[in-house]
Amino acid sequence: VMTFIVQLAGNRDGVMNTLQHLAEIVEADGKVAEAQKMRSEALDLLQKPEQKDLLSSDQLGSILGMKASIEARHGQWEQAAADAAHSLDYQPMGSFRYTMVAALYLKTGNRSAYEEFCKKLFLQLRDTGDIFVADQVAKACLFLPASEVDLNAVGRLADMAVARGTNDEGAMPFFETCKGLSEYRLGHFADAVAWAKKSIDSPRQDAHPHAYGVQALAE
Repeated sequence: VMTFIVQLAGNRDGVMNTLQHLAEIVEADGKVAEAQKMRSEALDLLQKPEQKDLLSSDQLGSILGMKASIEARHGQWEQAAADAAHSLDYQPMGSFRYTMVAALYLKTGNRSAYEEFCKKLFLQLRDTGDIFVADQVAKACLFLPASEVDLNAVGRLADMAVARGTNDEGAMPFFETCKGLSEYRLGHFADAVAWAKKSIDSPRQDAHPHAYGVQALAE
């Protein structure tokens, strides 16, 4: 596999997706340590100066995101938070990493950085029409209630995702969990449980742990 990755290193098209996919295949087979070693070696390879000069901003953001994931898995929370946040300098619309940054700030106990991140995120994207961006912004801002972010306005982002995402059966269970978390933060505990159970009743099993967490809080 690593020989294949070395051969890919000269090919900029899709290299990051390929690296991530290969590591996920190995990890899914139960070889977690091997997958981590693969990610680390790929990261070292791609961070060589002669390679970095050839990478696009999007690829650099992906590399930093992968680096942050590796660091988090090893409990290097401070560095993981810094790298995850830095990845957004290269991929500012990388909404799939908003919740990662928010969670890492909280994991490091940096409440002020979390609050500032949520405020910036919300002000920039509160009018988004993209249901996936709305979902990620809302979730990031709902992990803990940020003092300078209006929970009702965040709730409208969650509302928009569940209202417009009805045709996306794969994403809807995650949107329902976000809606449940929004209701929980607003003190509507019965509604929060109901939304969480919608997600739990879906066949999308990887959404269930999130929904169980919301249900437990609301119960």
